[in-house]
Amino acid sequence: MRIIWLPIILLSLMACSDGHEGASHSLKQELKSTEVSCQFLESSKFSKGYWVRSELDGWGLLVVTKNNEPNSYTLALMAHGHERAMETREIECEQL
Repeated sequence: MRIIWLPIILLSLMACSDGHEGASHSLKQELKSTEVSCQFLESSKFSKGYWVRSELDGWGLLVVTKNNEPNSYTLALMAHGHERAMETREIECEQL
């Protein structure tokens, strides 16, 4: 009887984890397709140091922060309930 239950439990756990991985995959795809212009980042709307986009599919937030280097920004994908970014992308803006 124990041999029958083990595969069922393992399949259930894998099915649950696939749902979470699918969510993180869709968030990463969202980050790759998101465009933030340097004009927006250099505007006064961004003066507080960060910009938070609306929630993405209920799974996370897209946060832009200004780096210490001039005209350098980080786009980070933050998942709800996590302290670290799931995915990040650097943005470098040239001076006009």
